[in-house]
Amino acid sequence: MAWRFYLSLKGSGASPTARREPLLRLFDRVDLACVALDLADTPPGERQHLIEALAPTVQDRGCALVLAGAPADRLAALIAATGADGLCIAIPASADRSPIPAARRHVGRDSMVLGAAGLSRHAAMLAAEDGADAVVLGSPGALDETLELVGWWADVMAVPCVATGLNDGAAVRDAIAAGADFIDLGDVEWWTAAAVNDLASP
Repeated sequence: MAWRFYLSLKGSGASPTARREPLLRLFDRVDLACVALDLADTPPGERQHLIEALAPTVQDRGCALVLAGAPADRLAALIAATGADGLCIAIPASADRSPIPAARRHVGRDSMVLGAAGLSRHAAMLAAEDGADAVVLGSPGALDETLELVGWWADVMAVPCVATGLNDGAAVRDAIAAGADFIDLGDVEWWTAAAVNDLASP
């Protein structure tokens, strides 16, 4: 079975130029389906430039670029300006309704809308019921809970899930075994060439 991967990339920190080499290294070794660019710590005035600088590296490889870390209306404006493929929004565990329908209205039917549910079954169900294209499940430092949630989701739901919060190759393999559709590799810094080579050779 071919594994498909997802990459949560922080917008702050390294320059777009410094990001390209590890991204290209990943593309050469694994099937990277989606890059989620977290703009939470990126100054608003720098966001569009960052997206435009990274988009060709991502999209020219047939990979989706989704935006996160800002309100849906602001992300929608950036999608319209840059051609990014969609957005990912957090679903609070205590929510009575998910923000997925409102996000869909902002971006239209042709853009991807993902819901990040953390460790909440309730939030994940809300996102799926409201039409999320995929649900991101898990949390850093909570591997057992993440694997339990992913396994449950794989058994009962058809909406694809992304397992996140994984911090090494062993956790990645455990999430694959639990039934995750996509595996979040986290940010690129800890994926050395050796780690990626190992991951690409199950």
